[in-house]
Amino acid sequence: PYNAENVVICGKGQINGNGFRLAYNEGSSQYDGGGGRPIPFCPVMNPTMRGSILRIHNARNVFVSDITFAYGPGWQIHPIFCRNVTFDHVAVISKGNGLTGAADHIGILNGDGIDPDSCMHVNILNSYFYCNDDSVTLKSGRNREGNELARPDAYIRVTDCFSDRSN
Repeated sequence: PYNAENVVICGKGQINGNGFRLAYNEGSSQYDGGGGRPIPFCPVMNPTMRGSILRIHNARNVFVSDITFAYGPGWQIHPIFCRNVTFDHVAVISKGNGLTGAADHIGILNGDGIDPDSCMHVNILNSYFYCNDDSVTLKSGRNREGNELARPDAYIRVTDCFSDRSN
């Protein structure tokens, strides 16, 4: 969503981004064929630009709780230019765990957990990460955009979280 306010996303269950198929179709991968490792079906102009399970832009007063976000094709959760966002008791998974048909060593390329990007007042609390890259990464734009806009993250709190073998 863009320019949303007073958003609540909560409830028991999982949002599965089907990333083991989408990531390999949308971008480059270190895994290329054989042994159940997918091969890209189509070329892309920029293989580093892959989707997320949850991407929100310019949102205010967002509360996300009690949901598992699993296997997005890139960064799992990516709030951009947001203010007053809380993630509480979420699980973020971007690695195979045997239940997906993928072994532990196979994961989503750049499968970051939560990446606040140029956001203010973000709380990440009581959450679980089993990611193929960073659990939480603070961003301030992408490459040239980040330098030109000069909007760093501010007032970010990460507490009481567990990162299970994330890179």
